[in-house]
Amino acid sequence: MNTPRTPSPIPARLALTLVLLAAATAAVPAPAPVQSKGACHPLIASLLPKSGTIRGGDFNAAGPMGMGGGSADLTFDHPCTRSNKFPARISVAVTYYGGEMAQMLQMQGDAANPQTLENAMGELGRTKHPPRREKLGGGEIVYVAYETECQPETIDTGKTTTYPPTPHVQLKGVALTANVRLEVDLEGAYPLDQAKAVVSEVFENLKKADFEKGK
Repeated sequence: MNTPRTPSPIPARLALTLVLLAAATAAVPAPAPVQSKGACHPLIASLLPKSGTIRGGDFNAAGPMGMGGGSADLTFDHPCTRSNKFPARISVAVTYYGGEMAQMLQMQGDAANPQTLENAMGELGRTKHPPRREKLGGGEIVYVAYETECQPETIDTGKTTTYPPTPHVQLKGVALTANVRLEVDLEGAYPLDQAKAVVSEVFENLKKADFEKGK
């Protein structure tokens, strides 16, 4: 006589984990509201560029997962941006996967990133300027960059003064480590080369961040 075997709970647990993983990677939440300028969780602060002035950020862990984000203002010295000390801003949003969730993230790989980038291409494609997509450091970015004529208010000296055009950039990027997924946004009056350098710094900071210890 054969004794009926009790179904193993592992497949069910695996299925539930996959559902949670898919839901988490489908949309990374926006950074939590900042109570005071400069108040920032150390993990988030470690991701933001050194050249930025941190506005704030938070990170919250619940069980094996954690989510958070933050932002920093960026400076750029240009005749048409001098009235605005911080003409650009960079924001980051992260999702941390611990324990078995990290294994699921590694199994899935960067499957969620192409959809995020396609969405960004569609969003930026609604501007007057064609979006571009490229690899950058440990991640990938989509961006549009353009220039506008610079006509700052000046005292009439009788001389004709020519100013360089003002650069603008809108950039979205994604990066992935063994247990963290990151999305980054940068927008404002800012040179494209500097924007890429700043985002590349964020991607490098992500590689060094210890979310397991810092949560």
